[in-house]
Amino acid sequence: AALDAGADVVTANKGPAAVAWPERRDRAAAAGARVRFEGAVYVLHAFQKKAKRGIATPKQELDLVRRRVAAAARHYRDAQNGD
Repeated sequence: AALDAGADVVTANKGPAAVAWPERRDRAAAAGARVRFEGAVYVLHAFQKKAKRGIATPKQELDLVRRRVAAAARHYRDAQNGD
């Protein structure tokens, strides 16, 4: 679902991901997304959708997730560089 929606996907679970790699790669490419394997997984955001209709995630939620993705990426880079 995430790939079809154009969301990037990062996983540390290499076994199951590798089995379905061709399908996931193709789905990601078709949606303009990326699939990456990493040794760490950050939980960035979780919320319970309360809307009774509509499927759009509120912009403020998306902005918060984007800020957290950027912070997690900085943290991961710093950890890899020994900072």
